[in-house]
Amino acid sequence: IALASFASAELTCEDCSNMGTTMGEYSTSDKAIQAQIGYFMPAICAAAPAELECETYFPAFWASVDKVLFDPAEGWFAPKYLCQDVCAKKTFMQTPTCDECVNRMFTHISYMADEEIQVEVLDKFMESGFCDQFGEENVEQCTAGLELVLPMAMTMIAAADVGWATEFCSNQINCM
Repeated sequence: IALASFASAELTCEDCSNMGTTMGEYSTSDKAIQAQIGYFMPAICAAAPAELECETYFPAFWASVDKVLFDPAEGWFAPKYLCQDVCAKKTFMQTPTCDECVNRMFTHISYMADEEIQVEVLDKFMESGFCDQFGEENVEQCTAGLELVLPMAMTMIAAADVGWATEFCSNQINCM
């Protein structure tokens, strides 16, 4: 999921890495997963074929997807993806500005709407053997679920109100 992010003269690699790790940890928390399920489930289950039994299986399925998609070390907000431009250069400011933090989160999340990136993420899930955890008899159903859920969820995340980013950056990152 190598994405180009915008460069900043003030944001340090350490600050950006803290933002990414903290966002990954928050996104994979039980509280966040429950909120995501509540947000995604109505739209995704309305679009799901009956044989996927979305209402029954979506909560546990999304929790498994979330843990991979937002893994703090390897997922969407992992510093190696969120901060690759910042960490390639050295800066010495102590604390990021709130605008830098919010803009970086918004820009990075907006990439989720890109169909090519959605295909890349879906391919990585398939190549990783993600569906194996549900048993050989459920791989086909899991694959169909991923093909439905990932593009829809990523598009919904990219389109969602990012007002939370200001609170996240202020409260979790302690920006200036």
